[in-house]
Amino acid sequence: MAWLIRMGAAFRSDREKVAPPVAQPFRVNPIYFIKVKQIHALGLDRKRFRSNAICFSALLVVLLLGIAQSQAEERIVSFDSLVEIAGDGTLTVTETIEVIAEGNEIKRGIYRDFPTVYKGPMGLNEDVGFEVISVSRDGRSDPWFTEDLGNGVRVYFGEESVFLTHGRHTYQFVYQTNRQIAFFDDFDELTWNATGDAWAFPIDQARVRIRLPGNTEPIEGAVYTGAYGETGSDATLRLSSNGATATTTQMLWPGEGMTISVSFPKGAVSESSRSAGLLGANLGLVLSVLGLVATTIYFVVTWHRIGRDPQKGTVIPRFDAPKGLSPVATGYVWYEGFTHKFDKDHAFAAALVSLATKGVITIEQDGKDFTLARTGKNAELSPGEAAIVEELLSGEVNHVTLTRTYDPDVKSAVTELLDAVKSEYEGVYHRQNLGYWFLGAGLALVTGFAGMLIDARSMDGIFFLVFFGMFGLVFGVGAWFIIKLCWRALIKGIRGNWRQIPGALAGLIASGMFGAPAIFVAIMTFEYVSAPMVAVLVLMIALCITFAHLLKRPTAVGRVALDHLEGYRLYLSVAESNRLAMTAGEPEMTPQLFERHLPYAMALGVADAWEDKFDALAPDEIKADYHPVWYLGDSGSRGYSGLASGMGSALSSTVSSAAKAPSSSSSSSSGGGGFSGGGGGGGGGGGW
Repeated sequence: MAWLIRMGAAFRSDREKVAPPVAQPFRVNPIYFIKVKQIHALGLDRKRFRSNAICFSALLVVLLLGIAQSQAEERIVSFDSLVEIAGDGTLTVTETIEVIAEGNEIKRGIYRDFPTVYKGPMGLNEDVGFEVISVSRDGRSDPWFTEDLGNGVRVYFGEESVFLTHGRHTYQFVYQTNRQIAFFDDFDELTWNATGDAWAFPIDQARVRIRLPGNTEPIEGAVYTGAYGETGSDATLRLSSNGATATTTQMLWPGEGMTISVSFPKGAVSESSRSAGLLGANLGLVLSVLGLVATTIYFVVTWHRIGRDPQKGTVIPRFDAPKGLSPVATGYVWYEGFTHKFDKDHAFAAALVSLATKGVITIEQDGKDFTLARTGKNAELSPGEAAIVEELLSGEVNHVTLTRTYDPDVKSAVTELLDAVKSEYEGVYHRQNLGYWFLGAGLALVTGFAGMLIDARSMDGIFFLVFFGMFGLVFGVGAWFIIKLCWRALIKGIRGNWRQIPGALAGLIASGMFGAPAIFVAIMTFEYVSAPMVAVLVLMIALCITFAHLLKRPTAVGRVALDHLEGYRLYLSVAESNRLAMTAGEPEMTPQLFERHLPYAMALGVADAWEDKFDALAPDEIKADYHPVWYLGDSGSRGYSGLASGMGSALSSTVSSAAKAPSSSSSSSSGGGGFSGGGGGGGGGGGW
């Protein structure tokens, strides 16, 4: 291509100087020439050849200008860093940066990022000092200003109103920093990320010189190049009498840098500043630790004052439930409310069996369906039991069939039962002390969250913790409740209601979809706060969960009732009569006694044991002739065997399905060295 350009130029400037005819050579330049007779020999017209050559020349000039423009891209031609270590550990760094500015990104000047927060021992934050000494451009002082980056400082070279001329400019940036030396048992070491690995421009060549204090000689050194974490060695390293010099042998692309590590004898640098700045760098952690201590003290004092259980009394076998407590009320008191061990379905089933054993209703089972029929007999009923009769069998309604299809009347009856029991007994036998718990949990939340925001330092971190933290919390709580519900359904399925198992398993899988965002947020939290901070937050959560349980306490009346119920459960569940020989007065086992205690045994979770006790103590002739008049099974009247485990479990499962409204979806149609980027220094920069 070059000979075409030179040939075209020759045609334009030397046409008249060429001797006519063909014998004389046509000189294009000192190197290339073409004879006219050769042009004619090729069958070309001289004028046409000249015109074509000019066009080719113009085209090539345009192409070459484009290439020249592309080669004049903005870049760092050289990056020279001098690091002088003082005896007190202070580093004075002089960076000489030569750049090519074309007005693309480098308009007013460049900026230099310098990190000041690192991960110290045990994952703590560790601050290093940073002070700008001077900034100059092309040998003259240049204005500068800084911007806080949360985990560091950005220094802008130049000013808003002044734009650079295109071409090369040389910046000299002088600053001081401290707490960069790593102290070991046998030696000390400086690992220095000289260029930083976050520059927006390529660096043609970089050099770093380390000067140790006094006449200290280095022990050994290493140099690494490449992106963060890489261990490339595209650089030379030379150790001298009081330091080391490293120079790159390959260009550093954007995002690449050079790190040098030099070790030297102990004593050359004072260790007095070793722990300085550690407290100031972890103020958020300090606040959270103080919050954890304050929350712990609050919970312990509160528990000591109002949360300690009354002293437990002597437990002896009791042959009847506490006076005035219905079967559902005994379960409510024993389990401290309607919990997963005594949920609404089991409570409703126990209440129906209580109504049946009192002669108020009969229960007829047909597979998974149960028909409740009113007998017309009156009996003393608890408020909850009376509410069931009023809701399902009032007026002219003499019978109702419970199926595994949603029935709003059944749901309403279950709600009436639970409300009646809660209104009568809530706060009488147990105290939740939720107000006291919320106060302590609020103290933990405020101090923990404030500590996280301080520890995050940057606006990005604060935004993430505030926005995504709440996002993750909502999804985490949602996943927790889904898991609890599905786990209960799975337990019911294992106990006999097999229809609930597929839904429970599907729900557990769905809970993973809710839990995934919470897990993601928890993992990302480590990017913004220190590991000790996360540990403190976990301890706070564990503390609040623990005292949510510990602050619950039975009242004095409740403690007496619980002691009585424990003795009652002992009587219902122990079949060997000699275990109760020390207590006189155990009643003789009869069908009437078995039926009277059966709903209580169901509510207290010992129905199977009560059934076994009847089998062990009742005379054989009584057991052979026993058929409850209030229950008719699948194949006619059945005896006591399997009455509680079979009928009771199936009844609670049917109640669960009948009282559960269908979901809307179903009813709808629609550290130091070893790699590039390690150690102190670092950062990067760009243009502005």
